[in-house]
Parts: sequence; C-alpha cells; structure tokens
Amino acid sequence: MPLPDPALDGEPVVRDLGPLAWVQDELRKSLEAAGASLRRYLREGRPPAVELPDTTQLRLARQHLHQGAGALEMVGMPAAALLLRAMETAVHRLSERPDLCTDAALGAVEAAGHALLEFLDAMLAGKAACAVALFPQYRAVQELAGAERVHPADLWALDWRWQDPALPDAPPLACAPALRPRLDAAVLRVVKSGDTAAARELAALSASLAAGQLKLAPRSFWKACAGFFEALALGLIEPDLLVKRAASRVLVQFAQLAKGEHDVSDRLARDLVFFCGRAEAPAAESAAPLLSAVRSAWQLDAFPPADYRVTRYGRFDPFLLAQL
Repeated sequence: MPLPDPALDGEPVVRDLGPLAWVQDELRKSLEAAGASLRRYLREGRPPAVELPDTTQLRLARQHLHQGAGALEMVGMPAAALLLRAMETAVHRLSERPDLCTDAALGAVEAAGHALLEFLDAMLAGKAACAVALFPQYRAVQELAGAERVHPADLWALDWRWQDPALPDAPPLACAPALRPRLDAAVLRVVKSGDTAAARELAALSASLAAGQLKLAPRSFWKACAGFFEALALGLIEPDLLVKRAASRVLVQFAQLAKGEHDVSDRLARDLVFFCGRAEAPAAESAAPLLSAVRSAWQLDAFPPADYRVTRYGRFDPFLLAQL
C-alpha cells in the first residue's frame, strides 16, 4: 500500500510499500532464526566459567540479523535497518564478551526483533507508524553494543538539509569569545533547573547570532537553536536528559565558531530540529515565532509525532501471543 512520505520541497512523496511486503516474510524468518539461535545459546551454549564458551549460535544469530538489515536497506527502510545493525553489533560484542552475555541481554536483542516486526506490520497495514517509537529497543541494544551515541533522532525520517528559516529581525551578533560567559551561565541554568528565563535569553541570543552569520550552515544552525530554546522557554519541550545534552552541545559548537572554525555539526543541528519537531505546536505562530519559523522551514508538521520515552512496540512476545 502506497503511503505519503514527508518531503522537504513540494508535495509529499508517495512511499511504495510493495518492496517491503516482498521481503517481510523472509525478514520474519531471519528474525525468528536469530531468536532461536539466541535461545539455544542460553540453553546449551554457556559452559562453566572455566571453559571457553561456544559462540556458534551467537555467530549464526548475527548472520541472520546481517541478512535482515541488508534486505531492509535494499527496500529503502534505513531506520528499521539501523535497528537491525545495532542488534547485529550487540550480538557481535556479546560473542566477544561472554561475561556480558546474560539472559536479560539476549532477551533485549530478541525483544528488539519483536518490536521491529510489529512496527513493520503496522506500516503494511496502513497505520501511522514512526520509527522513533522504536527508540526504547534501539537504546537497549545500542547500550549492549557499547555505542557512544544513542539518540532517537537517528531513527527519524528527516532527509537532512540546511534550511534558512524566516526569523523576525534581530540585532546581529558575532560569535566572539566575550559572549561565552553569558552563554555558559544561561545554559547552566537551563541544564540544572530548566530555567525558562534563561531559555528565553538563549533564544534571543541565538536569533542575534544567526543574524550575524553570512554563511548558510552557521546561520541555519543558530536559527535551529533559536527555535529550540524558544520551545524550552514556553514549556513546549520537556527538558529531559537528551534535551539538556543538546543544550550543552550548543556551547561546544559556539566555542569552535568563536575560535574562527567554520565547520558546523549537522548532526547537532538535526538533533535540535528533531526536538523542534517534537515540541507541542504553538496555538498561533505569533506565540512562538522562532519555533514556528523552524517548523515551517523544515516542514515538521509532515512528520507524525512519536514519544521516544514510551514503549509502543514489542511489549508482548509474538510467540506467546500465538500460543494464547
């Protein structure tokens, strides 16, 4: 069934789910085979600690996950494939670190497969499905894999491009080192207590920093910051740990620009735009002009909202449900 897919320019692109339907049965078989190998390892593959473990079943599970990820990449499902790649990496690490190979660890990998199948089934049934909702399982397997970065924006469908939101006029500011203490103090207040006055100050500073930029990337970055901090100031984003980390990373980017460096982190900018997309839409553009401009420039209304903190998929073992 074709489904509309968000696009940044023009009309939404129609996503053809026919290829996914073709590989769905094979993917299900691969995940079932991987799960069977994991369960077999739990039953038979773990000898006493004095012996070397037989990781054959873990290697087989990894092969099945690798094949499944390749199939999803082939049919244009990058977020779903990313979850499978994370599962594959986790199993590989567990095979190299038998001390980490607990029932809970292997159960988390298998549960991620259950969630993925449920997500894909929902897509094929024509239901509104956002891969960001797979974040609880993605986070679990990424932590098993020892990943440095675990962020829900990695599962987001936005095809990143620098945009130039039409913000209200602001007095231009240069990225000068003298501004750093003011930014430090405001970000610290946001991180420590979610201070809305500090967030409002950061939104205004970001808009002025954007006005002082000639190049698109830094100008776009600071405009994304302006929308992000305005959403925090208005209570439209909950300042959870990931949001506070993003605010702290803005300081790192400012320090680099203040030194005269020109590189701007598109990953950080994308994360900020992600949070602008998750922010509750203001009742009127005039109530949040900076956030509204960012949402309009990246067409964020086209993306279905998803709460990455709530487990939506994979709450029940499909094999147990079939038995019931």
